[in-house]
Amino acid sequence: MRPLPLKIVYLILVLVCTTFISCSKLWLKYSGILESKPELKTITNGEKTVVFLPLHHIGRKM
Repeated sequence: MRPLPLKIVYLILVLVCTTFISCSKLWLKYSGILESKPELKTITNGEKTVVFLPLHHIGRKM
């Protein structure tokens, strides 16, 4: 059995990497995270005002 040419190995590697990168964007689209608009919350103590943008972590829990 002959080994695969190097160009074919690189092509397969690029296709696999591209698939994983593009699938993560699809997951974000269909998970519903991007459907709602972010709401800014204002916090004040009388002297200073802070605008807070709530975030949701979508990574794995450790």
